[in-house]
Amino acid sequence: MVIQEGHEFFNAFGGFHHVYANKKALVSLKKGTPFNKDSVLVFELFEPIEENHAITEGERKVIGVMVKDPKRYPETGGWGFEDFKKADPNQRSVSNMKEQCFSCHESQKANDYVYTRLHD
Repeated sequence: MVIQEGHEFFNAFGGFHHVYANKKALVSLKKGTPFNKDSVLVFELFEPIEENHAITEGERKVIGVMVKDPKRYPETGGWGFEDFKKADPNQRSVSNMKEQCFSCHESQKANDYVYTRLHD
């Protein structure tokens, strides 16, 4: 996915996206069921480079991580959220999961608070 200027999430997530899932998360994505504890989703965002009528990946902007653990994260639908700017573990950018992450993910309650869908 590429989020371009004009999209409601462009300021925070404009760019080229990749999403990765561990085995537990992949089972839920395939079945379309709620995610089990210890499911992990990783979101990678790259600067988009548009030239010659093509969009390619530029510099990595952020890596986002979601971990399912209902006991540990009851206020955020059972999910823990973290972002790392430019994939640097010393540049954590989430200080309040509920306000910075869950407030948007709440709209995806029917999908266990996850935007990602598996496609064929």
